[in-house]
Amino acid sequence: MTRRTGPVALLALVPALFVATACGDDGGGGSAADYCDRLEEAEALGTDPDPAEVIAVYRDLEDLAPDDVRDAVATVRVATEGLSQADNDDPEALARFLTPEVLEAGEELRAFAEDECGASPDVLPVE
Repeated sequence: MTRRTGPVALLALVPALFVATACGDDGGGGSAADYCDRLEEAEALGTDPDPAEVIAVYRDLEDLAPDDVRDAVATVRVATEGLSQADNDDPEALARFLTPEVLEAGEELRAFAEDECGASPDVLPVE
C-alpha cells in the first residue's frame, strides 16, 4: 500500500495543528468539550500523518461535533477522503477537492476551535 502525502497534507494538518485548552458547550448535538478533547488528541498525529488516521479523526469529530459545526466537519472529511485517493501527480486534484465550500468549512472549524476550544491553529487550508 502506498502512503499518499501530497495534496492530502493540506487537509491533514487541520486537526493536527489545534491546541485545545478549554471548551464550552453550545447545548446542541455533541458536546463541545468532547469535540475539543478529540482535537487535542489529534495533535499526536504530528505534521505528516497517515491519511487513514486523519480520516478516522474526522469521523470521530463528526460524531462528537455540536450541531452548529457537524456539517462543516462532514464537508472537510469528504474532501480529505477524496484527496487521500487522488493521484499526487494530478494538478487538478486540489481544485476538485479544495472547493470554496471546503475552504469555508475549514474557516468555520478554525473559528469554532478558537472560540470554543481556546485553540490557536497555526495552519489551515483557508487562504
